[in-house]
Amino acid sequence: MRRTLLFLAVCVAVIGAVLWVATLPGSVRFQAGDLSIDAATPTWVFAAVLVLLALYLLVRLLAWLLRLPRRIRLARAQRRRREGDRAVTRTLVALAAGHQSDAVAEASRARKLLGETPHTLLLSAQAHSLAGRDADATAHYTTLAAHPDAALVGLRGLLDQAIARRDWPEAHALADRAERAYPNSAWLRAERAKLLVAKE
Repeated sequence: MRRTLLFLAVCVAVIGAVLWVATLPGSVRFQAGDLSIDAATPTWVFAAVLVLLALYLLVRLLAWLLRLPRRIRLARAQRRRREGDRAVTRTLVALAAGHQSDAVAEASRARKLLGETPHTLLLSAQAHSLAGRDADATAHYTTLAAHPDAALVGLRGLLDQAIARRDWPEAHALADRAERAYPNSAWLRAERAKLLVAKE
């Protein structure tokens, strides 16, 4: 209701302004060299309004054109993000279903679209582990272990691999690194206990 009333008020104001301009007396002469134009004052006022409106629309068009490349880049980035999120979801589903090739393919697609973020690296490592590609999984875990915010996740994967290989010196070294990355971890205490039992 308020919008309708506001629209009606604007229409009344515009009609009133047009009628007032139409009743303005006098005339205006424009002369440039041999060119001379005589017109009534309302005609010049309406012409000036049209020129200002055209200039306004031209400026808006130029501003829109200048912003167009940025909008295209943002749209592409958002599309890549959506496709990357879908690839992450499909990777999780493939991992849950135990589909090795699908998990590896979707994890690779997610890394391509979203970059080597902690979650895409973790998914890639797990997908390659599921597929039996331990060397690739190790590479992803190693990259993840170098990430400042997710080092523990990568170290945990490397430690699990070292334990599976029964490489006890490497496992202890990784446990020490994990302790420095995330002190007093309940998971790490349990793993250290397993290492002590295994070493005996």
